[in-house]
Amino acid sequence: MRTNMPVKIPKVREYARVTMVTKEVVTGYFFIEATSRIQDVLNSDDGFFPFITEGDELRILGKLHVVSVEPLKD
Repeated sequence: MRTNMPVKIPKVREYARVTMVTKEVVTGYFFIEATSRIQDVLNSDDGFFPFITEGDELRILGKLHVVSVEPLKD
């Protein structure tokens, strides 16, 4: 018997440095689907994305305020 359960894609964390228009630099983690990339998060229709800083602070960053993203090795 087949059910209509949604398929869950696991999330992975990607370490990165984000530079904001205010020149603030935030280092921490994107949480993305295992089949996605950071670019996919940045190119999605959502105007914001969650970001966990190295100090374990949850930040909701606005894409219009991001100048650059540099993926880092964990």
